[in-house]
Amino acid sequence: MGGKTLGELLVDLRDVEGVRGCALSTNDGIIVRSELNGRFRDDVVSGLASFLLSTTRRAFDEAGEASGIDRFVVHATHGKMVIKRVEDAFLIVITDQFARLDSLLRTVDAVAAQMCAASRLDV
Repeated sequence: MGGKTLGELLVDLRDVEGVRGCALSTNDGIIVRSELNGRFRDDVVSGLASFLLSTTRRAFDEAGEASGIDRFVVHATHGKMVIKRVEDAFLIVITDQFARLDSLLRTVDAVAAQMCAASRLDV
């Protein structure tokens, strides 16, 4: 097997420049594992991400559009939040306002792909 565990992948992602914290959550907002460094409450971050995804999916459904959301990015005054689908869960990444979105999205996509390929759930 030899690949990194989900926990190791989150630690590596948390250490990327500009990243304040990250977490892996189920679609209904239950935290699988988090590396939020005590800066953010797990339940609040995961609940917000779950709410954003579910209401956005509902809006697309009501508009008759496909609701397969792969990535959701929130830009705020003091930072960004990237929510990336990882099979039946989602990866949440919180950054400061200076994080470069282009390189961050490539990194998030790569980590998500590694998580999808992981053959075990070692948290």
